[in-house]
Amino acid sequence: MRAGKLMGWLVAGMIGAVAGAPAAAETRHEARFALTIAGFSLGEVGFEATEAGARYGIRARAEGRGLGRLAGRGYFEAETEGRRRGAGLAPAGYAERARFGERAHETRLRWQGGAPAVVATTRPPEPHDVGPDGQAGTLDPLTALWLLTRDAPAEALCRQGAAVWNGRSRTRFDLSPPVADPDDPARLVCTGTYHREAGFPPERLRDGRSTPFRIVYVEAGDGLWRAERAEMATRYGTARLIRQ
Repeated sequence: MRAGKLMGWLVAGMIGAVAGAPAAAETRHEARFALTIAGFSLGEVGFEATEAGARYGIRARAEGRGLGRLAGRGYFEAETEGRRRGAGLAPAGYAERARFGERAHETRLRWQGGAPAVVATTRPPEPHDVGPDGQAGTLDPLTALWLLTRDAPAEALCRQGAAVWNGRSRTRFDLSPPVADPDDPARLVCTGTYHREAGFPPERLRDGRSTPFRIVYVEAGDGLWRAERAEMATRYGTARLIRQ
């Protein structure tokens, strides 16, 4: 797997987190993470999110560093917006842009009444793609990440899984409630499983459709907990996103 593809996959299908201090009418959250695999630097991922009333917006960008830069200059960036619905989130629009080597694509999606549709894409269709039919109730990748890892009280961490559609594939993550980290009781750990349900080429499924992951949280003050790092096993070693 190319370093750029792995970086984009981790950002879009695994985990990201944002946190910060409130402002008067709008809350802004920012975070930056280092991406490593088997201990080697692969890239950096930056996140920014805003909340105003019931509305939210999230942006993320990943760029190669270390081995990731040596493998070829590239980037992955995405943004989304939507509204809170009770304890859940409902996306309204999502866009992603990526370039790795000579390959580049842009995709824009929208959600109406909980059902997604492709607004525009420059990505050529492939036989294994999954279209919007049957994807009602799914989230876009960044909304799913925000739901999974936003600052929250301990009793609210990792209580809700989600199905995710990015315009071509469907994934799902399941979660277990947090427990004290056996290596450091001052931290909490959530374990989960990332499932590739449909829309993947056979080579992406050689190691199976499901991959376990874990998220480690630290206290952030005011009774909230913050994602400090995430870890997922790959054939190349453990991939980690580590808060900077």
